[in-house]
Amino acid sequence: MSHIFISGSSTRPGLMAAGRLFQQGHDVVLHARNISRAEDARRALPQPKLVIAGDLETS
Repeated sequence: MSHIFISGSSTRPGLMAAGRLFQQGHDVVLHARNISRAEDARRALPQPKLVIAGDLETS
């Protein structure tokens, strides 16, 4: 089993990847840009070990 961090997991591709990895037995940590998106990700995929909110954009 691996511990996997998925950035941008509040969007469809990230959620799909997280769901598949979770089904394979991995610990999944989701990332979203803000609290609202993190809550959306948590509702869409309730199994993750953790959901983190934070903007990773650099200028």
